[in-house]
Amino acid sequence: MESDEEDDYKKLLRRPEWHKRRAEILPKSARCAKCGRTGARLAVHHPEYQYGRMPWDYPDDAYMVVCSGRCHREADADKEEQERDARNYKQYPWQWELGKKE
Repeated sequence: MESDEEDDYKKLLRRPEWHKRRAEILPKSARCAKCGRTGARLAVHHPEYQYGRMPWDYPDDAYMVVCSGRCHREADADKEEQERDARNYKQYPWQWELGKKE
């Protein structure tokens, strides 16, 4: 995300709609989806974003509960890698297919 987009997104995460949605999602999973730990401080992560959707307007299965520290940073890095791969595939589909064969 670009800096202005990041700032806008952070503002959205301070809104009451997000706090309410987060409070609905967290109790549904008592463990981190990445490391399996329980009892850690947990965060609600968006593995992917859909253009035009507010952070609180996703179905339950579109969220991922992760430890708020390392696992959340890793989940963000995973998402960035997937987005980069998707951009590369759109730009160079023949190279993508060739790379899968090697």
